[in-house]
Amino acid sequence: MNKAILIILLFIGFGAAAQSDLDSNFVVWQDENQPDSVRVKAYSRFVWVKFLFSQTDTAILMTQELIRFGEENDFPQAIANAYNILGVAQWLKS
Repeated sequence: MNKAILIILLFIGFGAAAQSDLDSNFVVWQDENQPDSVRVKAYSRFVWVKFLFSQTDTAILMTQELIRFGEENDFPQAIANAYNILGVAQWLKS
């Protein structure tokens, strides 16, 4: 019985750690002092993990922000990441 409780507590702990990691990705995205490549990677991971498979419509809206960022900052990697996420989102919706 004690092993089962320990395993449950470990899963809860790992879930909380994963959530804080996702939130830190969003904080990196908002930090304009970070390099664009770091910001785009963090935001892409945030959208992919937190929204793409559970809230696909939200992920689609968030990719539009990533595309806009790429266009405004002449950063094609951001646009490519956004279209990658958008493609998976459209596939999931079909």
